[in-house]
Amino acid sequence: MDLNIPQEQIWMVVIGFIIAFVLAFGIGANDVANSFGTSVGSRVLTLRQAIILASIFETLGAVLLGAKVSDTIRKGVISVDLYTNDTMLLMTGSVAALSGSCVWLLAATLLRLPVSATHSIVGATVGFALVNHGTQGIQWKKLGFIIGSWFISPVMAGIVSTGIFFVCKFFILSKKDALEPGLRFLPIFYAITIVVNLFSVFYDGPEMLYFDRIPLWGTFIISFGSGIICAIIVRLVVVPWQRRRIRDSVYSTSTEGLPVEGAPELVGPGARSESSSRRDSIAEEKERLTQTDTVIMPTKDYEATLITSPNITSINEDKELNNKPIKVVLDKSDDVALLGSDYKVDGDLAKNSLTPAELTNAKGKALCASV
Repeated sequence: MDLNIPQEQIWMVVIGFIIAFVLAFGIGANDVANSFGTSVGSRVLTLRQAIILASIFETLGAVLLGAKVSDTIRKGVISVDLYTNDTMLLMTGSVAALSGSCVWLLAATLLRLPVSATHSIVGATVGFALVNHGTQGIQWKKLGFIIGSWFISPVMAGIVSTGIFFVCKFFILSKKDALEPGLRFLPIFYAITIVVNLFSVFYDGPEMLYFDRIPLWGTFIISFGSGIICAIIVRLVVVPWQRRRIRDSVYSTSTEGLPVEGAPELVGPGARSESSSRRDSIAEEKERLTQTDTVIMPTKDYEATLITSPNITSINEDKELNNKPIKVVLDKSDDVALLGSDYKVDGDLAKNSLTPAELTNAKGKALCASV
């Protein structure tokens, strides 16, 4: 492909490409934290999974949806007609804008500041245009729309997120068993995500992929049809898989009253009334429980936990004793494990807290509520 670049200007193109590459690195390093902070922080994804997904979809987003935004930055902020007879000046200004934005993004990332790449490049572009041609070098009307979007976007995002939160709270979280309502809504959430993303891609996609030739009704059919197909697949495949996965995870951390081999005799009403059939199932359960962080054994009047994790630093209780399973959460950030009740480790009273060293020593022993 012939770009018709004069020989004396090729060096500027090369420098611009190198700086743009570094700028892209800075954008990825800073902007990706927006999605990492929520998905990794909530433990929906591991850091490795988030990096892989970000690498794929950041690239797809730039290729499929970046064309029109690039056009706006290229000729919607400054008056490019003023540079018709001086393309070298325009190239120099563009490289300067890239450099300024690059330095700021990298500095902000090193300082752990979440900043906007869009604000940076728009501000840098406006800066070199003002230096070259003053106020007449700026398309103020379009710039006003861009700046206005900076204030409208967080407000709209807040309204949408508030609506989604209240829908989830009312229809899912407020229910006694939130698992089933959540699984019922899962296909709907998947479908909405697919519809919005595909509609954006086909409606605002690049001309080089001929998406501009697809009529509006065709875009609706493609996006909504794909959303319906996705919802059906999620309902038939993902929902049953997630149900099994979640229930297996819960079951693997709760033996539903099974005693632990090697643990002391647990005290409390009903502790000696285990049926022989219940004891016979211990061997079947032990093998699948050996890899879990905790084994929780609720009974009528006492709770017990077998600590099996090699990396335990703390345990936190978040449910009351007596007639309810105790949920044990491993949290490496705490210095002391607050158990909320007096506990015994193999018969020795541990009161209501354990230090990391005591937890390490307690590994593999029965942790029981004293009654």
